[in-house]
Amino acid sequence: MYDVETIWQTGRHDRLAIRGWQLTGTAGYRWPQVRLQPRLGIRIFAASGDRDSTDGQLNTFRPVYGRSPVHDLMPMGAANVALLSLDGEIWFTAKTHFVLRGYALRRVSGNDGLYASEMAFMTRNLIKNGVGNRYANSKGTHC
Repeated sequence: MYDVETIWQTGRHDRLAIRGWQLTGTAGYRWPQVRLQPRLGIRIFAASGDRDSTDGQLNTFRPVYGRSPVHDLMPMGAANVALLSLDGEIWFTAKTHFVLRGYALRRVSGNDGLYASEMAFMTRNLIKNGVGNRYANSKGTHC
């Protein structure tokens, strides 16, 4: 199985030109005649981030639907991120299977931050009794 999708995002926001992109692809193979029906898969995902905050362009891809490209339980947004995921799967019974998956993540642009799945800018701040993650809203104040 395989699937590839690309998105190019254009337009204007205030005086800034929008130039964002997203690429996603997945491929895998299952051996149904082999015991436990093993499957191997690979997934790539990349979405642009802002290259230069002074160039008059917004390069950060802003998805219409803010779902995490990694996993629903990880609040990583689909902007300024590159992902490589490898996985394997075996079936013990018709209703029981085991999946092992690994992820490699990095920012596409070092000049842009990371975003939560609802597109809030993620920051790292000191909080009482240690270090923790917090989110900043669109005005830059912390939630």
